[in-house]
Amino acid sequence: LVKKKAQSRAGLRMFYELLLISNAQGRRVGTEEIQAKLSELGLVVSLRTIQRDLNSLRDINAPIKSDGHQPQGWSFFSENLLKEVA
Repeated sequence: LVKKKAQSRAGLRMFYELLLISNAQGRRVGTEEIQAKLSELGLVVSLRTIQRDLNSLRDINAPIKSDGHQPQGWSFFSENLLKEVA
């Protein structure tokens, strides 16, 4: 039960991370900005956890890209992606 709750929290956190990037409408979103927004939602996590989450999502072909800076900044590959999927 504890493992399932942890997995659910991680899934919800990653959903919000992607949503925050999507809402930026092509603008680069820094990891620190994502951390601050998650904190406002009651999800307190480290910068490293957010970076790990987003790198994992990118590695499974989520349509996001990192700018390679430290800390990382993120954006979607294509703003039309969500329109294409819908």
